[in-house]
Amino acid sequence: MTIPKRKKKNGRPRLSADELRSGVIRMRCTPAEEEKYVRLGGNSWLRKALRRARVPRGEPLNAVSSTDAAAWTEVKELVNAIVKPRRKASG
Repeated sequence: MTIPKRKKKNGRPRLSADELRSGVIRMRCTPAEEEKYVRLGGNSWLRKALRRARVPRGEPLNAVSSTDAAAWTEVKELVNAIVKPRRKASG
């Protein structure tokens, strides 16, 4: 008598519950800023930038602590990579 072979599952393995969650990031911008975002690669560019961004050692990604200022600095750097800061009107 032969033992039947297990069938190999097709496709990608199931994602964990944490990986299944999704969120929305909203940002107000000018039409020029939106065009630049799209030209840089849009969502895929942002995902790559977020993967490359480093979080301070010893802190989980969802930590809320005194390093919020550092986190906001990182966010500002990402946004500044998309958007050139506006010049103040001289007058």
